[in-house]
Amino acid sequence: MSKTSPTQRSLAYAKKQGFIAAVVEKWNPHMRIRQDLFGFADLIVLDGKPGSALWQVTTGANVSKRLTKMTDTTEEKAVRIYDKVIAWLKAGNRIEIHGWAKKGPRGKRKTWQLRIIKIRSSEFYGALFIDTPEFEGSNRELEQSSSQHQAL
Repeated sequence: MSKTSPTQRSLAYAKKQGFIAAVVEKWNPHMRIRQDLFGFADLIVLDGKPGSALWQVTTGANVSKRLTKMTDTTEEKAVRIYDKVIAWLKAGNRIEIHGWAKKGPRGKRKTWQLRIIKIRSSEFYGALFIDTPEFEGSNRELEQSSSQHQAL
């Protein structure tokens, strides 16, 4: 039985939603690592809204690490990623983090659940804010609340 990667799960999710999506991370054979577009994006998605969306896809346990990677400004490499995040958002585009985890009631069959965190920028000072469906319309700076989407 082959395992489905989080990227493949999000591609299937995008297709189910009627979106057009493509993988933008690449394999670097010389360094033997996967490299994300702009240092943070795995998929580019056309979802029918103005602009484009970049999705960072990961396991549920690594969502906070991916959020930190995009919002950290303490190291030179982190600042370069943060600047790219701000530039992407200021251009009228969107960013989402997709975290996949198996969840369910104790003693019952576990199903794949999707946690989506939406990142947007403030018009003032380039601050980043996190929007989730539970807090739609609110501005909770770097809030990490989740919404659950039934697995594919």
